Formats: sequence, C-alpha cells, structure tokens
Amino acid sequence: MSILQSGLKTKKLIFKNRLIFPPIATNFADENGLVTEKLLKHYEEKTQGGYISMAVTEHCFISQSGRAVDHQLSLATDETIKSVAELAKTIHKNGTMVTAQINHAGALGLLGERNAGPSVMNDAGCIRSGKKYIAGHELRAEES
Repeated sequence: MSILQSGLKTKKLIFKNRLIFPPIATNFADENGLVTEKLLKHYEEKTQGGYISMAVTEHCFISQSGRAVDHQLSLATDETIKSVAELAKTIHKNGTMVTAQINHAGALGLLGERNAGPSVMNDAGCIRSGKKYIAGHELRAEES
C-alpha cells in the first residue's frame, strides 16, 4: 500500500489517507467576500467522491484592512463566517474535512489605507504591478 493511501491519526483528527487539497486562490467570492454558487461548485467538484481527506480553503481575510485582493473569501464578519460555514457543509457532505487558510495582507492591503506591516515599505507599486496601494508603515507597539 502506498503511504499516500495510508491513514494518519493525530491527537484529534483521523485522516483516511494523506491526500490534502491545497489552498488555491480562485477569487470566486463576491465583492464582500461571501461564498458564491461558483465557489460552492468548485469545492464540490474538487472533493466529490471523498478521495481527499482534507481541503484547505483559499486564503480568507480576517479584517477589512488585511484584504489582499478583490473577491477574496472573508472570515472578517459574522455574515461571512456563516457563508463559509455553508462552504464547509458542502465539503463535509463529500466526506472531506476542511480547514481555512487565514491571512492578513499587512502593508499590502488594497483598501486605500496606509496599513501596518512588519517593516517600512518605501516602494509603493513595485511589489504588485498594476495594483494601487499605499505603502505601509512599520507596525508600532500601540497598534498591536
């Protein structure tokens, strides 16, 4: 038996095999970060048949200031959390566990604010060509 097909048990989880669907950004969420039918269909197709032990959702922003791109999935509000719960139900129905990849874009947030990051950024526009953002500032102790 291939090691990929063998199960794995952790303290709290039992994986039926070692196949994990990775987080792949689709940008299929709506403009508010809510799950759409297109996103549900995507994960339904990827987990169909129950061959995957776990799916990791695409990156979810956890606060508006940390949103990386338009149509990014959100876990920033009660409404978006409920929306992602529907996505989890779709994935679970196929016998697949799910976890979320959460992130904060830091100084590269796209909301037109001067966001904080781990260090000063003086090169606005160089990291994401074609995207407009305001160079971030170094996170100060009072902001953490």
